[in-house]
Amino acid sequence: MDKARETASNATYKGAAQVVGCEAQIAYRTGVAATGSIGKGFAAGAAGATIGVAGVAGGLAGDYVGPKIANAVGATGARKQTIETSSGFVGAAGTGAAIGACLAGPAGAAAGAVLGGGGQAVGNGIGAIVDCFYSDDRYEFGPGIGQSCTRCRKWCQNRGCRRCKKNYCEECYQRHKKTHQKK
Repeated sequence: MDKARETASNATYKGAAQVVGCEAQIAYRTGVAATGSIGKGFAAGAAGATIGVAGVAGGLAGDYVGPKIANAVGATGARKQTIETSSGFVGAAGTGAAIGACLAGPAGAAAGAVLGGGGQAVGNGIGAIVDCFYSDDRYEFGPGIGQSCTRCRKWCQNRGCRRCKKNYCEECYQRHKKTHQKK
């Protein structure tokens, strides 16, 4: 299971790196079109790439700190998941805004926050898609959107106990399996 999660995490950050490349290309082309100067377009592209890389670094830091914060405040289930996810967005948008402000003042800060947060959103989306394709020992009920765990209310895929016909996140399912499957 850990290897599958590591693969999903690597795919997420590979996708984020591709977003950074797209951001830099868009900034370069916009800079050239707006100024008519390839040099200024290159500077805009470099700034876009710098903000994108900073956003990825901030997102990684937020993803690392989020679970520690959630555990420190005793959050469980959906609250824990919200803290963990939002910390990545805060890290990405905050770092992107800080670098953008250094490069271009208030307008750069706004653009950096959008690029950082947008990159994190794309990365999280890629991670969620990859998560759908790795398997665990829960029963797959089929397509389902917005499903939450019966026990902790954490958002989860449409998976759970076949016998009970209830959705469980991986963590709660392991507990459920130990207590109810032996009967």
